[in-house]
Amino acid sequence: GKQYIFPFLPLGFFNRLMIRLLHIPLLQGVVFWRNGIVVRYQTQKALLIFDPKTVECTVIIRSPYHLLRNRYLRDNDALSTEREKLLLRLIADAADTLIESYRMGSIQRLIACSHCYAKGLDPPFYFTYMECVDAITQGTTTLYCEHTQMKSNAVSIEQLAPDIAFADIPLINSADLIIGEELGRGAFGIVYRGDWLGTQVAVKQLAAAYINDEAFSEFQQEVFIMSQLRSQFLVALRGVTLIPKLMMVIEYLPCGDLFQLLHPSNDKSQIAHNERISKKDFPWSLRLMFALDIALGLRDLQTHSPPIAHRDLRSPNIFLCSLDETAPVRAKVADFGLARTVGPQVYGALDTWQWIAPEAIFDSTFDLRSDIYSLGVCLWEIASRSYPFDEYVYHPSYSIDNPNGDRILDQIKVKRAVVNEHLRPSLPPREEECPEEYARIIEQCWQTDPAKRPTIQEVVTVLSDLTKTDIEKPLEEEYLPISPRATLDADVISVESKS
Repeated sequence: GKQYIFPFLPLGFFNRLMIRLLHIPLLQGVVFWRNGIVVRYQTQKALLIFDPKTVECTVIIRSPYHLLRNRYLRDNDALSTEREKLLLRLIADAADTLIESYRMGSIQRLIACSHCYAKGLDPPFYFTYMECVDAITQGTTTLYCEHTQMKSNAVSIEQLAPDIAFADIPLINSADLIIGEELGRGAFGIVYRGDWLGTQVAVKQLAAAYINDEAFSEFQQEVFIMSQLRSQFLVALRGVTLIPKLMMVIEYLPCGDLFQLLHPSNDKSQIAHNERISKKDFPWSLRLMFALDIALGLRDLQTHSPPIAHRDLRSPNIFLCSLDETAPVRAKVADFGLARTVGPQVYGALDTWQWIAPEAIFDSTFDLRSDIYSLGVCLWEIASRSYPFDEYVYHPSYSIDNPNGDRILDQIKVKRAVVNEHLRPSLPPREEECPEEYARIIEQCWQTDPAKRPTIQEVVTVLSDLTKTDIEKPLEEEYLPISPRATLDADVISVESKS
C-alpha cells in the first residue's frame, strides 16, 4: 500500500488521476464512485481511495493469488507478485506526474508495512518515502517495523515499495561489474566507463553528497522510462545494481555526444565562440543521417503508449555510436531523467534554455510539441555547427559586459525575445550548403505557436526523403513493461518478441 497526504488538493485532482489511470493500456476500471476507484491489470486489482477530510489518497494493491495461495503453483505466485509490482509502479508514476503538474509543494508519501497488512493490523505501521530511499541508496534491502523489532521479521523494501527497490528492473550483480574511468558528471551523479561480463557499458552512480528526494526521483524516473523502451535509436538500459551502491548500467556508445563532436575543443561550460568541427570532417551526408536518427528516436518516444515527453532534448544528450554514414544506426537519444509520460501537460525542465520551447521557458509547461521545438534546435546545431544563440553575444540588445570586460548574453532579455519576439538562431548561410527542405523543417519546428509545429512523423518523412532512406511507420504495440525477474507466461513472451 501507498499513501499520499497533501497540504491541499486542487479541484478535480482525483478525477484527473482516474482519467490518467484509465488511459494506461491493459488497465481497466472495475468500480467507480466519487472518491474511489478499483482498477484491474490482468489478474491484479488496485483500490484508490481519496479522503477529502484528511486530504489523503491511499493506494492498496491486492491479487487473487494472495487469497487463494494454496491453490496455485509457485510460478503463478511469482508472476502475480511481479505484476503487482508493475501495477504499483504504473499507478505511482501516474500519480507522481499529476502531482508534479500541480506543483503543490511538500507532499507526504507514506508506505504501509506489508507485515502489518498480512497480520490484519489496523492501522498498519507506515514508513516514510525517504526512509525507503535512504535504505536503498545505502545498500540496505530491509527495514524494521516498529510493531515488531525481531530480526526474523525484517520487512523487505522490495515488498514495501517495489518501485523504490527497482523490483521489476534487471538486477546486475556488482561482482560482475568493473568500474573504469570517469566519463562525466551531472547534477546528481557521476558516469563511468565500465565492463560488464566482457561488454563495455556506461555506469551512472548517484553521488552520495547529492542523494535527496529530487535526485532519487530523477534517477528512478530515468530507469523507469528506459525499462519500457525497445528502440535502436534510444540508449538502452542494461540493469541496476543495489549493493553496495545504487548504480544504473546502460549501453556504452564509443563516439561521445553530439555536442562534443560539434565543438571538439570546448568545455561544455566554457564556450569558445569560434570553435567548431570543420565542414570537411562533417559532410552533409553524415549530418542528415544524424538528424534522421535523432528524429526516429524522438518518434519512438512520442509513439510509445502512453507517449513520452523527453523535456531535455539537446546535443549533449544525443550520443553517437558511429561516424560511418552507412552504419545501421549512428546517433541515439539518451538521458531520460526528466522524461515523463504525457497527460496532457507536464512541468519542469533544466535551465538549458537554448533548447527549451517558448511556452516552457518561464512557466515550464511541456507537451510533445515542446520536444519538436527542441528537435529543431538540434537540427540547427547540426546544420550550423554552432552554439544556439551564440551569435547574439555581441548584439547590443541582447548582451552585457561581464566583470572581465567580455560581452556575455543577457539571458533574461534573450529569453523574453525568444518568447515575445520570435528570436531564433539565424539559419545557416549559403556557404553551409544546407538543403532548402532541411532549413524549412527547422523553421517549422521552432514556431512560437505549438499548433503550427510539424508532427514528429512529418519531420521523419522530410529527413527520410533527404537521405533517400525508406522508413516504415511505427507499429502500434501494447504497453507491457517486462520484468526479467518474473516467470513469464506465453502471452507476455509474445509481446516481448514483437518489440
